[in-house]
Amino acid sequence: MAATNAKARYISTVTQVENLKPREERYEVADANLRRNRLVVFPSGAKSWVHRYRFGGRTRKLTLDCGATDLARARELGAAAMKAVSAKIDPAAEKQEKKHAPADITVDGLVTLYLDRHVYKRNQKGVAAGRVRKKAPLRSGSEIERILRKELKPFRNRLAAEGVSAFEAKKLIDDVAERGHVMRNRTLTNCKALYAFGMSERLVRSSPFAGLKLTDEDTRERVLSTKELRAVWTAAGKLGHPYTGMIRLLILTGQRLNEIAGLRWAEIDLAKRQIELPGTRTKNGRPHIVALSDAAAEILESAPKVGSDEGLVLTVTGARLNGWSKMRKRLAEATTAALDGVEPAHWTLHDIRRTFATRMAEDLKVSPHVVDKILNHSSGVVRGVAAIYNRAELLNERSAALGAWGRYVDELVDGSPSNVVALRG
Repeated sequence: MAATNAKARYISTVTQVENLKPREERYEVADANLRRNRLVVFPSGAKSWVHRYRFGGRTRKLTLDCGATDLARARELGAAAMKAVSAKIDPAAEKQEKKHAPADITVDGLVTLYLDRHVYKRNQKGVAAGRVRKKAPLRSGSEIERILRKELKPFRNRLAAEGVSAFEAKKLIDDVAERGHVMRNRTLTNCKALYAFGMSERLVRSSPFAGLKLTDEDTRERVLSTKELRAVWTAAGKLGHPYTGMIRLLILTGQRLNEIAGLRWAEIDLAKRQIELPGTRTKNGRPHIVALSDAAAEILESAPKVGSDEGLVLTVTGARLNGWSKMRKRLAEATTAALDGVEPAHWTLHDIRRTFATRMAEDLKVSPHVVDKILNHSSGVVRGVAAIYNRAELLNERSAALGAWGRYVDELVDGSPSNVVALRG
């Protein structure tokens, strides 16, 4: 710090500030009303206000954010700094912290930046010029984007910094877990990576997903017994509309939770007895036809039609279903009650899909490639070049298999001896 010039005088007016001339070395002049405020005059002629104080036994300096001739503002800021010091707060350190505080970027903005810089590694100059992005170096780039856009959609307009609480993050991951432990782990991994990127870029201070851990994916092999499956069907009846129909349609069709929960009336053709899912609503992006058994068609025919902008089938208010954790708890309790109070081993809604596939193959002897078609798997028993040339949709076989499965479930629920004929070949 340069020493104050010997001829310097105290400043009490704006005119005095304007009349101060530069010298070969910088010098400071104290404010007559607030001696800790100093006007620094640089050899270039530039002038700025600083506030000098002691904190923690050390001399400190705070640059005041005001013009050289804004004497009133300088005094206001200086007084605020003195008040902070009296309250055991270091004003210079606080200003520095605010300077490096996370930017006001939304969750959606953070996702976009993460995809650009880390996942797709776009050339920033090329993006600014409107050129097409480079091919993603990560083979899973499109899947990462799909997961983040979809799962973080409820929070997309919130600030990324502290906009999502740890409680909300856990609830999000718990809801995803209902669709399977593998998807839970993928979602959690990608959300952790997103916020780690945000912290490295100083866009967020911490991650709401930090305290969550990956789970053992061995639970992905859970298949419900016939007794458990019957109990889940019975328990669904205790939930009421629209969850009763949703759970039972999951059992009868074997489709994914989002595909059934988000059903639109426009996707249902009761005359043809089928659901026609567009590619925009399926995981692999391919249109998919799901044949309806008598039981499945009956559920849809009896569903009340509620006004909905999206034309949703399973809705109460016209909006998409939510409250998955609460619903899952109610379903679990009702399932335990249906099993005479014996709580089954942990299971998820996605296990219904796995149970559907397993029992259709083992109990009804449906061919694996037909089961794959019903499940709309991206890859299954038909792979490679054979898959490219295998254009058969097997609609008749799928319809027959789902019809047989519907009768199988009917008889399982009724408790009567099964006379369902296994499908061969």
